[in-house]
Formats: sequence, structure tokens, C-alpha cells
Amino acid sequence: MTNLRSRIAAAVTALHGRAWDEIAPASPPDQVLDAPRDQGVNHQAICAAMALLSLCDDVTPVVMRPVLEGGFDLRRDFGIDPRPLWGFNAPATARALLDAFFGVWPLPADPAVAGLAEALEAIRRGTLLGENTVPKLAYVPRANRDESFGACAERLWHTDDTGFAWLFDHTVDLLDRQVGRLPPGHPKATEASAVRQALARLRQPGLLVRRFHRHPWLAGHPGAFETLFADEIVAWLAPDCGRAGDPALHRPRGSGIELAFAPRNAAFLTLGDRYGDCTASRVRAQVDEDIANIHWTVCAWLLDPYYRVIEVFSDGKPALKGHVLPLVIDERPVFMVDAIEAVPELRELKDGSENPMRDRALYEVKDALLDTLLQVCTDLARRMGVEVVYVERFSNARWVRARLEVMPSDSYDVWDVEKPYETRIVEATIARVLGLKATTPRQEIQARNTRLMHQDLAENHKEVTLLAGPRSARRLRVRTP
Repeated sequence: MTNLRSRIAAAVTALHGRAWDEIAPASPPDQVLDAPRDQGVNHQAICAAMALLSLCDDVTPVVMRPVLEGGFDLRRDFGIDPRPLWGFNAPATARALLDAFFGVWPLPADPAVAGLAEALEAIRRGTLLGENTVPKLAYVPRANRDESFGACAERLWHTDDTGFAWLFDHTVDLLDRQVGRLPPGHPKATEASAVRQALARLRQPGLLVRRFHRHPWLAGHPGAFETLFADEIVAWLAPDCGRAGDPALHRPRGSGIELAFAPRNAAFLTLGDRYGDCTASRVRAQVDEDIANIHWTVCAWLLDPYYRVIEVFSDGKPALKGHVLPLVIDERPVFMVDAIEAVPELRELKDGSENPMRDRALYEVKDALLDTLLQVCTDLARRMGVEVVYVERFSNARWVRARLEVMPSDSYDVWDVEKPYETRIVEATIARVLGLKATTPRQEIQARNTRLMHQDLAENHKEVTLLAGPRSARRLRVRTP
């Protein structure tokens, strides 16, 4: 672990010190993200991912740049339209919201900078943190006693994205706590609440502006930003543009069954912990300890523009996730649902006994959750121009496996599975980030894994659920309901 941690630290330092048009320069972070357990695999992918996440809150612009500039073109090379994998909302819809909210896009500066400076000054002037407001404001990292709040906010915005975000959020948190201490209707509570609300309205729009300016190359590629972040733009700006209830927009509302692509941020690295599956970063978070842990593959997935994770929520709570990617099997384009995992609260048993964590209300809608995920995957495949949809039958939830095993099936030789570009696209990103020749990373693709569950097939052959499309002419066996 020490070796991996030191390699990550060196990668972070080197990336922060490089003149690179993909990410604006920033001061080195105070601390690097915790290094994962060293499983002896994918050190370069891990270092590249950690270095990127130390500089930007979402690595999508770096991961997707080669694709947007015409490289690794799925439509040209394989006849597959990849755009549906980039987001559920159309870029044109996102652009309309940017124009409606900001008036002009891109903004030359972050409105949150001036907003934060004004808020800090209002807090000081109105002693909104109580009698000891001035000492409490010592958390503001001013370069010296004479630096104004405005100059401090401007400096952090240009040099320390993470520090600016922390200062913004910490100020909101302090105001929340102060309002909670005061009786309702107290003048200071009213004033503090107004400052807090003004800041909160700027948080997500400000994050969009910071994200745009963090990646200078976006300025030379009109339309790229809204293409990469259409879902976030819709989620964050629609309510303030009078379109909160617009059914044409795909945005989470925290009610009923909803889906979203998992963002390529630091939380992506620990998705397996929330779902208790074999990609968990912490050993204790993995519910089935007899399954080999493959957290080593997560950073390689993060750096792959065509590997996506779809999360399914019930009333705002995570319930299922589906890992999806395009493949070519038996020379046919295939939309592969490579894994479906459920949160521990959605499993019947734990260690062979009744699961004490089971959420009965969530369990009652489990079939609707799975049906929604499968339908969305079918729709995505259709929009991508892919006729065949396969689903991996192994899952960390027995009820998911039981549902998939009674559905129509198909089978194939795993040696006939082609992943477009294999790992070359990930290697190219690693090389750009680390500034060195990348070795071939390992990337788990369950469509090639015959060891997940017992199947009575010939050697190297695998059976999967056929969700859509015709069966392969080379199939060995077909099971129908």
C-alpha cells in the first residue's frame, strides 16, 4: 500500500505542476484521496484516476475528449451510435437552460465568487455568527490579514477549485447552524437565512461555471460542455428556469422510480461499497465475502468513455445499479448489461439467514425497479442502433438471478466477444494524464467471465438472458419460458 500511495502522491504532484490545456493549473491539494487497497493490479489506472480527481470534481471532460475530437468513433468503426450513453437529456435542451439561466454562456467569471465575497462581508458586518463572528471567520483562508474576502474568493477560484468549494459549502453550513440556534423570527436569524439562501441559489450554477473553466479546451469546442453534462445542467437549472415539473426533462425528483447515470467523480470509486458488491473498496462492505473482490477494475471503468453505470432509485434511495457497455459478439453489435447489483436492503438472505437489513417497502417494488432498468436499457440500445440486448445472469441478489434465469436466453463462445478498442482507449487517457507510455490495464468484463456461476455449456461458452433481438445462429442451447 505504501508503494501505491507514494505513486499516487507523485502522480498528483506531477499533474499539478504540468502546463496542460486539458485542466487549468491549480495549487496542490492539502491531501490526496485515500489510496485503495493495493491488489497488485492497475497501478497506472489508479494513479491516473486519483490524479485527475485531485484536480477536478468530475473527470468526464478528460475521459471524453478523444471521442469528441473524432477518435475512437464507435459509429464509424462499429456502426453504434454512442450518444445515448452520454446522458438521458439532449444537449440542445441543456443549452437552452444555460442560455435561459445565465443570459450568456459561457460566463467569463463564476457568479459564486462575488456571491461568496458578499456573503462573507454581510456575515462580518451583521455579526451573523454571533458575538464572536470575527474570530469565527478565521476559517476563511486569506493569504494575509489585508486580503479582502473578494480577493480571497477570486484567488481560490483560480488556484484551488476544491478549496473554493469547501469555503462555499462551509459558509452555508455555518449559517445553517446559526439559524438553528436562534428562535424563529429573530432578526439575526432572518438575515442569516437570507444570506444562506442567496448562497445556496448560486452553488450549483457556480459549480457549472467552475467546471467549464477548469477545462480550457472546452472553450474551443462549442457544444461540448452541454453534451458532456446535459443531465447535470437539467437537474441543477430546470427548477430556476420554471421547468421543474416539465415531463420532457429527465431529472431526479426524489419520488417514485428514477434512473441516472453515475457521474464520473470520486463517489464512482465507492459505488460498490453502497451496493455491497465485489467492487467494494472496503472488504467489510462486500456482503458476499466468498466472491473475489475486483475493486482493482473500478478506475479502469472510470477512464473508459463507453463504460457506464446506471443507478435506479426508489423515492430518492439507491436500489439497483446496472453496468452497461457496447460489445460485438459473434460479429453482431450488442448492448451488454454486464452486471445488475442490488443494495443490501434488497436481498432476502445474508450469510444464509434472513437479512436483518431488508427494507420491506423497497423489497415490495423490487420487480418494478428491475423492469424499469431493463426497459431503459432496451430503449438505450434502440437509440444506439443496436438490435441485440444481452443481460449477465449473475447478480449479488438471488431474486434478480431468479428473474433473469426464466427469461429467454442465448449463448456464445467468450472468445467471440470483442470490446470495441479493448483497453486502448483507457491506455490513451492514462498516457495523457501520467505523461508516460501506459501498460495494458486490466478491465473486468463479465460477458467474458465463465466462472461467475455454473452453467451446463461447452468449455468457454456462456449463457446470458436475451432481452431483445434475435438469437445467435451459433448458440448451443436456448431456454425459453
